[in-house]
Amino acid sequence: MNIKMLILLTFILSCASEPKNKTLPAILADHEGPRAQYVTVTFEKGKTKLDQNSKQQIEELFKGAKFTKVRVLTWADREYPDKHHKEARAPEIILADDRGEEVENFLKKEIKRNLTVESFNMAKRPGIVEKLMKTSDFQIKDSFEKSGTTGTQTGDGSVSYTKASKAIIIIDQPNLGQEGAL
Repeated sequence: MNIKMLILLTFILSCASEPKNKTLPAILADHEGPRAQYVTVTFEKGKTKLDQNSKQQIEELFKGAKFTKVRVLTWADREYPDKHHKEARAPEIILADDRGEEVENFLKKEIKRNLTVESFNMAKRPGIVEKLMKTSDFQIKDSFEKSGTTGTQTGDGSVSYTKASKAIIIIDQPNLGQEGAL
């Protein structure tokens, strides 16, 4: 890609990107914009299927909820970037993609057929353009990786804060009086 094309692409993306001050921790803190609720589910290592417990957690999140946006963030089976690998390997990126599709298909089948879901593959690193433009993809990935928001209660009652083998399903609920909720 030549430099002129990169400059043009940068300009186009900057015009289409979301506001740069709206990062996910602010949304989750419920003090700016719509209220957000989320659930973290865990996948078996190497698997893409949601287990019954995960399905119940997702259904509970949506029970009676009015929402304006649904986002799904999925990880592969290892923490990264780790000391040895700064980038995920292709099979890890595919695994995270497949998990995102599994969650999205479950949401469309069990929650609402015409649901629009914004998915983020957390195993895939943002590129240089996303970093420079601070796109919503970059902001969400950067915010979640730094926030530790992926805590999940384990079978023994303790809380695990790893990101490996996880998916987070987030619903943004409308402010009181806001129209257009799904």
